[in-house]
Amino acid sequence: MIIVVGTLLGVTALSLVGSMGTRTGLPTMVLSRASFGVRGGKLPAVLNLGVLMGWSWIQALLAGITVNYAVETLTGFSSIPLFTILCQSIVVLLALFGHEGIERVEPIRINLSDSSLLSGVGECE
Repeated sequence: MIIVVGTLLGVTALSLVGSMGTRTGLPTMVLSRASFGVRGGKLPAVLNLGVLMGWSWIQALLAGITVNYAVETLTGFSSIPLFTILCQSIVVLLALFGHEGIERVEPIRINLSDSSLLSGVGECE
């Protein structure tokens, strides 16, 4: 019951801030300055940065595990930390190059996905 109430309170607060952002066109962290002041708004921004970085590494870990499985299946080589760092490095590079970087990498990614599907990587035994 506590989890449900806490979730509802959190969703309500986020929905209100989200609707304010939609109306004003400002990001949440900028809107938090109105409530907490410029210095007080830094804490939510730092916490948000930490959450986003943590989630990015979780996604990189999952991608690294997936790439490791494919490479291990094809070659026998296995290194989850190496593939996790490689995946996170690709994400950082794409972020630095923005939408143009994504447009350049997308055709390569599609070809890799298609070839892995056609080769049967991940087939059930």
